[in-house]
Amino acid sequence: MSQEAVPRVDVACVVVAYRSGDILPGFLDSIELASPGIPVLIVNNDVADDEPARIAQARPTVRAITSASNLGYGGGANLGVAESVPSDWIIIANPDVTVDVDAIVQLLAAARRFPDAGILGPRILNPDGTVYPSARALPTLRTGLGHALFANVSPSNPWTTRYHAFDELSTVDPSAVGWLSGAFLFARRELFEKLGGFDERFLMYFEDTDLGRRVGLAGMSNLYVPAAMIVHEGGHSTRTRHAQMTITHHRSAYRYVAGRHPEWYVAPIRWGLRLALFVRARWEVFRGRVS
Repeated sequence: MSQEAVPRVDVACVVVAYRSGDILPGFLDSIELASPGIPVLIVNNDVADDEPARIAQARPTVRAITSASNLGYGGGANLGVAESVPSDWIIIANPDVTVDVDAIVQLLAAARRFPDAGILGPRILNPDGTVYPSARALPTLRTGLGHALFANVSPSNPWTTRYHAFDELSTVDPSAVGWLSGAFLFARRELFEKLGGFDERFLMYFEDTDLGRRVGLAGMSNLYVPAAMIVHEGGHSTRTRHAQMTITHHRSAYRYVAGRHPEWYVAPIRWGLRLALFVRARWEVFRGRVS
């Protein structure tokens, strides 16, 4: 059946997987409870792993495709959106997420209430029940440099506080923010496609920050919806490649922040940021953690 012959639905879902066979069933169970019958497309970024295809075969509303190579999160999501069932809204998610039973209802209600919302994001809980700061301000060059230098030694420093800017948000009402965590995005499909999806130059990390920036430039908002909740385990596909992913994280941070400020007169600040991120990445690899 051609994609043109597939009926359009309100919401479809793309989940980007990488060696995620052990956690995919939990994600699929939760999203089916939250939105019965929702069409889900698994994008498998590991050509050697046939577990996603096996899982999809047992579920009538789930389909799996395998990329020719590891496209990263943004590239995998772009492929999934292009290949998924036509829809007004598209969920883009990590597989290590458990969706609250009314999360999608809450997001859809907020989307209809706020027609200028291009992307909406839920409240994200850590497994221990604490709230992850998933809705943030866009980082500037100065904020990025201060955060890189002082986040580990003084987490309450003004640059990190400004970057996170999360405690000031309402815990009840939706709030417009600079960007939303890519762990779970509820995106207006027409806008996502118009913007060209994620920038695939970001293999991992900061592809969501960059998308949020472009949503704002398009005159739409990134809307944090605290009434919708998910639980995010975090780090599932990266924990076995700690050093590589730590370095990738910091390279993506530099690409994003420096790329927004190409002016010649801020070159010294870009150099300082690059050095600070290089040192911070190596220190975190040495200490065995990413913060």
